[in-house]
Parts: sequence; C-alpha cells; structure tokens
Amino acid sequence: MISAIAVLVGSTIGTGIFRSPAGIATKVPDEGLYLLLWVLGGFFSLCGALTLAELAGALPHTGGVFVFLREGFGRLPAFLFGWSELVIIRASALGAISTVFAEYFLRLLGKNDPQAVHYVAATAILLTATFNILGVNLGAIVQNLTTGAKYAALVLLVLAAFLIGGKRDAPTHALSAAASADKVTTEGPALSKNDIVALLGGGVPASRVRELIQTRGVSFRPTAEIVNQISVAGGDAPLVDAMSKGAPSLIALFGLAFISLLWVYDGWADVTFMSGEVKRPERFLPLALICGTLAVVAIYLLANFAYLHLLTINQIADSKLVAADAAFRIVGDAGVNLISIAVMISAFGTLNGSMMTGPRIFFAMADDGLFFKKIATVHPRFKTPYVAISLAATLAIVFVLVRTFEQLADTFVLGIWPFYAGGVAAVYALRRKRPDLARSYRTLGYPVTPALFILAVLLLVGNALWSDLRYYVARFAGGPNPHEWSGALMVFTIVLAGIPAYFIWKRMNPTGK
Repeated sequence: MISAIAVLVGSTIGTGIFRSPAGIATKVPDEGLYLLLWVLGGFFSLCGALTLAELAGALPHTGGVFVFLREGFGRLPAFLFGWSELVIIRASALGAISTVFAEYFLRLLGKNDPQAVHYVAATAILLTATFNILGVNLGAIVQNLTTGAKYAALVLLVLAAFLIGGKRDAPTHALSAAASADKVTTEGPALSKNDIVALLGGGVPASRVRELIQTRGVSFRPTAEIVNQISVAGGDAPLVDAMSKGAPSLIALFGLAFISLLWVYDGWADVTFMSGEVKRPERFLPLALICGTLAVVAIYLLANFAYLHLLTINQIADSKLVAADAAFRIVGDAGVNLISIAVMISAFGTLNGSMMTGPRIFFAMADDGLFFKKIATVHPRFKTPYVAISLAATLAIVFVLVRTFEQLADTFVLGIWPFYAGGVAAVYALRRKRPDLARSYRTLGYPVTPALFILAVLLLVGNALWSDLRYYVARFAGGPNPHEWSGALMVFTIVLAGIPAYFIWKRMNPTGK
C-alpha cells in the first residue's frame, strides 16, 4: 500500500506546483479567485478519486481507466482511451515532465542551452524506462525515495515561510528591453502583460502598442495594479482603454487557468493503471487513492498559502520559478539552489511514476485483443511489460525532441481528463449492469460525488472548445484574438480519429488474436 500511495503522490507532485502557479496567476490575478481555483481543483480531484476507488477495488486489473471504460461502456470507448494514450497523452506527459527535469539539471550545471534541454530530457526518459523494465520493485524503490524527498521539500518550504518569513526583498525579474520582431507584428498570439511592458520599455510608442492590442488582443484581465505597472512603463489612457476592451471574459480565463491547474493535480488516477501488480488490491487500492489524494491536496494548499505569504499575486504571475523566488526571500541564493535540486528530484520522480503506470494501458489493450499481442509480452526474467514500456519511451522521446513544455502539458490535460470523466461515469453503468459485483468500497456521496466530477470536466472541455472556436473565428474575421489558443480542437480531432482506426482494426483482426 505504501508503494501505491507513493506512486500516486509521486505522479501528482511533479513539475506543476513549482512552475504552473505563474500561468494560473497570470490568467486569474486575484488572490481570492486564485486560491479558489486550487481548492476547486483539489475538491474535484478528490471526487474523482473517491469514485475510481470503488472501481479499482471491484476491478483490480492492470489498465485502470481502460478497464473501467471497457467494462462500463464497451470496447470502443476503451480503445479510444488506449489510442489517445498511445498517440498523444502519455508521450505528452513524459515529454513535459522530462523537459522541466532537463531545465533544472542544466541550471544546476550553470548552462543555458535550449537545444540541450531536449537531449537531456530524452536521456531522462530512456533512464526511467530502463528502471521500470528491470522490475517494478526497482521502479518502486526509486519512486519511494523521490516522493519522500519532494514532499519533504514542500513541507520545509511551507514551514520556513511561516516560521522564518521573508527576510529579503523578492527578486525582480527583468523584462527584455528589446522589442523582438514577433512582438511588433499584428499577427501572433494575444499579448501578455509582460509583452506590453517589454514593448513600452523597449521604446515602442504607446500608439503602436495600442494598435497591436486592438488586432491581437490580450491574454489577461487588467487589474488596478497591472494598469499602474503599464502606466509607469509608458502606457497612456487610450492604450489602457484598448487593453480593457480586448481582455477576455473572466469566465473564459478562469476555465483556461483550470486547464493549467489540472496539470498540477493530475496523477491521482495513475495507480489504478497497475492494479494487477498491487497486493490485495481490493483492500489497498481504495485506501491508496483516498489517502494519496488527500495528502496531495493538503500540501498544494499549504504551498500556495506560503507563496502568497511571501509574494504578491503579480509577483507570482511574473515568476516561472515561484518556489525558488519564495525560497530566495527566506534564505537567499542558497534557498534557490536547494529548491532547484528539489524540483529536479520531483520531476524525475514524476517521470518515473508516469513511466511505471502509463505503459500498462498498452499492455491491457494488447491483452484484450485491441492491439498487437507483442505489446503484451512480459519479460521472462524481470516480469514487466517491457515492450509496452519501450513503446511509450520511444514516442515520448520523439515528442520531447520537437515540442515545448507548454504544448505538451496542455495537450496532455485536454486529452486525458475527458476519459477520467468516462471512467468515473462507469460507476453508474456498472452499478446497473453488474449489481452483484464484489465491492470492497462504495463511493462516498454516491450518486452526487461522481456527478460533480463529470460536470466539472464537461464545463472545462466545453469552455476550451468554445474558446478555441472564438479564437479561430477572430483569426479568420481579422479581429483581435480573445485569448490564447488552447489546442482543444486539435486534441479532439486526434482522439476522434481513433473511431475509424478501431473499425479498421476490427476488420483486420476479427478474432482479436
């Protein structure tokens, strides 16, 4: 059970809590709404964990959500989940996590080489794949050690924040004074607050910046503090007025911030993917899901209270390395170095946890006749699905060599959370179809608990799709961009491409062999 909890906590507490607060605070620059987002993210994740705990205990088979979808709704939804995991979800996750590991690893070495980040990230993927091929016990040892280290680092940061407090001024993140070519053209993504300040600081006239805002829009809602910061940088009243008119709605930004937040919370379902490898899963899996999720929610909320105790919401928005900046206020450069090491350990542990759990889906698909049987091959000595692990690692290396962290993280969230909702919905179907199924645990708060989770995911996906539609309409109509492009339409196009792939597979492989 301890290893199962470590997988959940290790897969969840990864790069997000150290990097994503900046993006969330940029979209929602209000302390109350910012904290509300974190509370809601924890609440809905707990709703999902409380529901999947029932299914994990009743169906303790390797594959997790894949098995729940298959048993609840049939082979097509299960295939679509496996297809999505294969072509976008798992590779995106492994790529995003390993990218952050590589960034901090190179920072500790004193190197700033963007191209090297891709190669170090690919090496990290290869290394964790090797650990997990050599055996789940070795992978679990690595997971237990890294989970303990990063959880302890967060606890120490929280304690130091409140017991010692900020002894130094928060570091100032200098913005580039040079206005790069992509920032002064009318084509491109919506402008951030930092883009506008950098343009004004780089000598671009306020009238020209106003034109850019009118054609490209802005990716934030201007608060009084932001307006003052832009005015000090050289912005005039017409520019501020254009900025206010071009700002996206609070609801849209809240929803888009929630996507970034779910990257931070994701991981609570990973332990169900390896149900068949946990001793007495009918007893220990539900406990692991509930205890692990509560532990993650608690440390996330405490960490954010610590951040806000040391930094303002706008300082958080300006800092991609918010934990390092918080540590700097407490003990200076030594704290920055320690946090950098902790983030690197955290990223490696999350990468290992994701590598440990994800390939089991491919294994379950092949074992069920929905993919090549070779994928289900177990190593004769190490007793692990080494072909599935190798496939996942290969795809992840390809992804990490050609895509950025932001692209990988957003793709992952939009790809997997609808399937989480489907897995949660399977509890209704199985209560009706298989009422006699042995259940060591029944969902607390049923039927409301799973309904709340499903509703949250529907609103999230609906907002992302609607935002993308508005983005494309604005682009084709020549108007200002209402916000940043989320990529939801692209992700769902790839997911739905699995429907013809399923029927082609059935036609080519009618016996499932």
